[in-house]
Amino acid sequence: MITFSSDSNDALSIKDQDSARSLIKEYFNTAADPYQAQTHPGKDSWSSKNAPELFNIIKSDGVVIGCVNMFPCSLELMERFCNNFITESELLELIKSSRISYDSVYMCVAVIKGPFRGKGLALKASISSLRKFMVRTNEKPVLFYWKFSESGGQLAQKVSNTLGLVINKRE
Repeated sequence: MITFSSDSNDALSIKDQDSARSLIKEYFNTAADPYQAQTHPGKDSWSSKNAPELFNIIKSDGVVIGCVNMFPCSLELMERFCNNFITESELLELIKSSRISYDSVYMCVAVIKGPFRGKGLALKASISSLRKFMVRTNEKPVLFYWKFSESGGQLAQKVSNTLGLVINKRE
């Protein structure tokens, strides 16, 4: 059975967050690129504490098979990132040190283990997360992303189209 953490009001466990971080680190090879966002195992993530609906962990029969992680952000930071004035790593540090803004959301991660890809799980997780975020904040944010793969770019477009969000992309 497939489950999404956004469907529950329970806090994310450190174990599940670490499993998601391992998938992220492996898929995006973040350890080799200091300009990408870095994962830090063993503690609650900024997302899980400040925008819990935007860190959506996907499980199959209780085992983590993927996740979606997005960050609320100001339009100013979004523009600086999309225009290559700051790196992803700098963006996330600025988000964490700034007053939380809800006028844009950075679609940072959508990763699903191989056998579960192509089933719409990342799309479902992303839409569910953003709908909950929009209800909680009463905002319709600009969605922005940095295309890592064709499927990632397609996902961002589908999410934008489904929710009627303006979209912006880092080139």
